[in-house]
Amino acid sequence: DNILTFKFIVKYIAKRHGLYASFMPKPITGVDGSGMHLNMSLWKNGKNIFADSKNDLGISEEAFHFMAGVMEHANEMCLITNPLVNSYKRIVPGYEAPVDVSWSPSNRSPLIRVPAARGSGTRLEFRSPDSAANPYLALAVSLAAGLDGIKRKLTPGKGSMKNQYEMAEGEKQEAGINTLPRDMKEALEIFKQSTYMKELLGDQMSSAASLFLEKWDGDILSVLKRAERLLIENGQPERAKQMMEQFRTFYSLSSGVISQYVEIDLPEKKTKKAKKDRGEER
Repeated sequence: DNILTFKFIVKYIAKRHGLYASFMPKPITGVDGSGMHLNMSLWKNGKNIFADSKNDLGISEEAFHFMAGVMEHANEMCLITNPLVNSYKRIVPGYEAPVDVSWSPSNRSPLIRVPAARGSGTRLEFRSPDSAANPYLALAVSLAAGLDGIKRKLTPGKGSMKNQYEMAEGEKQEAGINTLPRDMKEALEIFKQSTYMKELLGDQMSSAASLFLEKWDGDILSVLKRAERLLIENGQPERAKQMMEQFRTFYSLSSGVISQYVEIDLPEKKTKKAKKDRGEER
């Protein structure tokens, strides 16, 4: 409730001053985005059970299990914590947003950070959620994931002390570090296939993701058809063919209709204009 109240008041005051307050995750290219980091701790009988002075890091086994649960389900939750196409323009290296599923006791590049405060202030900072997320759903799935980690006694593995934006892909693979979805389509695919999210949020959410994916693929195909037709009409069949091959490579869509379509042989006619255009493109 406080999160939505805050957003409403900020927008209202901005409007009174002739401004617009945007809560887009990445409103400006080349600038840090707008996150909604979730700082979480669990309390029992008035005591923060994430705190443990006997541990070297000052955090308890329950905190580690909770952390592992969030990491275990981070990719499945991405559609909830990062719900817009624009959300994935924020999750890129170098702009304070995490791109990998890992944790750290200090640096700010991993998915989960353990802030310096201890005792009653001991908490975990879940850093991938953004300002466009529905706070009710985001908080619910994050809490459920953490509790699942405690229930199953999951472990998060070794914490990362390096700046992960500077780590090579091979180095990440050796360390067993996975990445967050690179775009919304990937997040939709993972969400759709997640039994855990279906059990947590119900069949309707999973069905909605499936329908959205179908529409997504259909919209992409519609745009590509128009682009292909224009290229052929302008005497550039080779460019049209190349475009469709790139589409097949990068998106790897599974739809039978699209798979059949991208394999259609295009006219081989070449014109001086097409050759000239290809030269300018090179």
